[in-house]
Amino acid sequence: MDIKKAFEEGRFLDIVGSADFLTSYEERLILGQSLMKLGRDSEALTVFQGMYREIEHRIKSLYYIAQIHQRSGDEESARFYLARYLAFRPDDDEAADLMEAVQETPMMMEPSLELARLYGRQGHFSQALDIYGGLLMTSMDPEVRDEALKVQNLSIIKTLEGWLERLKSGRSDTPL
Repeated sequence: MDIKKAFEEGRFLDIVGSADFLTSYEERLILGQSLMKLGRDSEALTVFQGMYREIEHRIKSLYYIAQIHQRSGDEESARFYLARYLAFRPDDDEAADLMEAVQETPMMMEPSLELARLYGRQGHFSQALDIYGGLLMTSMDPEVRDEALKVQNLSIIKTLEGWLERLKSGRSDTPL
């Protein structure tokens, strides 16, 4: 019997009568729906709960798929499968840790002098100094050191300017 066609035709009793022969997940879903249509909710609930228990056991595969993608360097796919797994198992600390590790993976593996310069020009001094720090650990190039000092000095100047502005605005509100 074509279960889908029988369901579309409203032959719910025929579907329930062939319950012993319904093995696929989709067929059991149709069986549960047919039982509901017939008002046999407790039997439908039994079918759906059995399907849910099966899902609970199978959902772990998403975690393992994510691990494989993470190992192969496909961080985007790893995040995709981890997010789906964590939707079912939000209390899984191991999966949450893996998600954090995948999300914290930097875009660039090595610090780039050009990126540090770009951050410095844009006023993102903290990010620029982090990169310069990494570069200085691997190389004692005097040019990199001088650039890092300039960015550090600019950062200090900008911070001091911000403080002065706040002090000035604070004083203008108080009566003399």
